[in-house]
Amino acid sequence: MTDRALGAVPTFLAALVLEAIAFLLIPCLGLYGVEIAAAIIGTAGIAAFVPFVTIPGQQGSVVHISAIPTAVGLMLTIAAVGGAVVPPLFSRIASDFGFQAAWSFEGVIGLDFACLALVARSTRAVAVAPAIRAGG
Repeated sequence: MTDRALGAVPTFLAALVLEAIAFLLIPCLGLYGVEIAAAIIGTAGIAAFVPFVTIPGQQGSVVHISAIPTAVGLMLTIAAVGGAVVPPLFSRIASDFGFQAAWSFEGVIGLDFACLALVARSTRAVAVAPAIRAGG
């Protein structure tokens, strides 16, 4: 249902932005606020995952149907690399500059990648579609 309400890409981007805002607010929140932020982060993560895996299938003019599993696998690999790289960076930032800086880093990273997803989607669709249609 998360990909049906607003569409896959707007739902994905809205969830990423909401998650990033929750990360940015963590240093300013008390105990109950952090619990609410954690619930928002978890819900937004689930809400973003559904459209995340459906986007390659919705790009019929750009991605051939036989390449959809490969596209989803590549997307999951990129997410896994981020999941392996960001926590050590968070730890390093927290130990050098404090937790407020580390949580702010998480929020900024989330907003940056939401913007990157928006730009990459529109640029990639325009650049690749003519080559696919031409058989090359």
